[in-house]
Amino acid sequence: MKSTRAQADRAKASAVKRGFDTKRLTTDAVLLAAALIIARLEALLPAFLVMPGFKPGLANIATLLTVRLCGRRDGFALTLLRVTITSVLFGSVTSFLFSLCGGVLSFVVTAALVGFTEKEDAKMSLVGVSVLASAAHNLGQTGAACLVFVSLSPLGMLWWLFLLSVPTGLVTGIPAEIITRRLKPVIRPKGKE
Repeated sequence: MKSTRAQADRAKASAVKRGFDTKRLTTDAVLLAAALIIARLEALLPAFLVMPGFKPGLANIATLLTVRLCGRRDGFALTLLRVTITSVLFGSVTSFLFSLCGGVLSFVVTAALVGFTEKEDAKMSLVGVSVLASAAHNLGQTGAACLVFVSLSPLGMLWWLFLLSVPTGLVTGIPAEIITRRLKPVIRPKGKE
């Protein structure tokens, strides 16, 4: 009985050392579920009058939270899973390509900049990261449109999309900042960061 318990303790310690602890896995699962629910609800919204097919990207709140609270690796996994699952359930091959290009480019910007938000005297907030990630998402989707339509004409919409990145970045960044402040002490207690 003792050896079995000791083996279980060693296995648990090894899993925690590799980063697979229950709290983190549960947090990731909850954030992925939230992202999928938000993405589905957002898909039900009518398109904005500004531009056909334009959505604010509210599911990116979960990506911001995951990268900030659980790390870049978890954030990348959430991005890929969200894009894949929503495309399989609610989209098409084309929507998958658009979402993947926008999501990955947005993630790269988020992962690169989120470190600047973590200190007390931070030079940037999640709101700023969100605005820049929104612009990157639009750039990625415009690049995908150029590939799909074999044309550079989608680039003509890019400046509109960059302008729209500010309000959409605010709409996703402000809630992410508020939620992070409330969840960080619970998910990442002081001394364990």
